[in-house]
Amino acid sequence: MDSATFVGQVTWFSLVFSAFYLIVLTDVLPSLNRAVKVRAKRLDRVRGDARQFDGVSVSAQDSVDSMLSSGSKGVSSLVSSALGGFVSRVRLVTRKRMARS
Repeated sequence: MDSATFVGQVTWFSLVFSAFYLIVLTDVLPSLNRAVKVRAKRLDRVRGDARQFDGVSVSAQDSVDSMLSSGSKGVSSLVSSALGGFVSRVRLVTRKRMARS
């Protein structure tokens, strides 16, 4: 090692490292700390809202299941009555056409 350049290199390294350390300490770390605190508050708020709706989702699922089961019975009776009316009209029209021929 050259002792003439060693002192200069150590001096410049110390100056650059100190400047970088001060920038990180005064600007970067406080902004990261703020971001972490804001995200933590946001997560707490979202978790609180989610806990509020825990029972609602179960009751909503139960009501949807009951509506679907009762709806399927209603739909089947509606379809059978609609098809029954349609079939009777087709038979009536067919009889009229047969009578004309």
